[in-house]
Amino acid sequence: MAWELLDGALRQGVVRQFTEVAIAWGSAALLDLGELERADGFLLKHGFGESLDGVFDRAEVLAARGAVREATGRSQLAYEDFTSCGRELAAWGVTNPAVIPWRSSAALCAAATDRRSLALSLVDEELFHAQQWGTAHGVGAALRAVALVSEEGRDIKLFEEAIGYLARSHARGALLRAQYELGVRLSLRARYQDAHAALTAARATAESMNSDVWVRQIDEAIRRWGESGTDGKLTAQELKVLNFARAGLANKAIAARLSLGTGTVEFHLSNVYRKLGITGRSELPALMMPVW
Repeated sequence: MAWELLDGALRQGVVRQFTEVAIAWGSAALLDLGELERADGFLLKHGFGESLDGVFDRAEVLAARGAVREATGRSQLAYEDFTSCGRELAAWGVTNPAVIPWRSSAALCAAATDRRSLALSLVDEELFHAQQWGTAHGVGAALRAVALVSEEGRDIKLFEEAIGYLARSHARGALLRAQYELGVRLSLRARYQDAHAALTAARATAESMNSDVWVRQIDEAIRRWGESGTDGKLTAQELKVLNFARAGLANKAIAARLSLGTGTVEFHLSNVYRKLGITGRSELPALMMPVW
């Protein structure tokens, strides 16, 4: 397992010049396994929680920290990490998103806080560069990002294309996420049979990775959405409130963003929880993505 190899190398003392990259990759490996708290703690343990002064491989560390922050509901901080990563890569003349797909990651953070135009611009640019380089992993990852920020009518086909590329690239972590995200989105559209197939495929990928955390999460998603379905389609306002809550904003901050009263935000969130069959904010990370 990638995480065990990287952790073992760090414990034994890798060559100093590779330490930062090993820490970044170790964090990414934990995220792939669904171990969000461990990934966050791993970065903190190695001093990558705040300032990165003195860090040589800043792009790798910024990307890893951004991914952890995005996964744990700190979308604005994650966006800042990803765009800083982009500036580091630009300084080195790196444009290939297969190196670090910072644009698509930043786009998901922007979409989560209702900056749709910015998100679409970022993913379109990422897809352009990925197609220029032509690697299956790069194109698949870019297509997944485009799917995530696209509206109904375009997104499902993009997810399916992304999954095809990612399956050929053997990038199991990215493949698993795309399969799971497709399953969730189909569930929320009441396409339960298709959703069950996508989630079952995601479960098989999780099992091949020996990720018990992902297997449990997918089983819960199948129970919650893939079989019984949701209790009604979310309204446009409920979707906005949901995405802001998933991005980590408190009710008062959401109210200010949407020019609503806090009571109205609480009312919308109650409806969201009921329709999605969840009990509260603690279960929102299971969505793994902005929802349209």
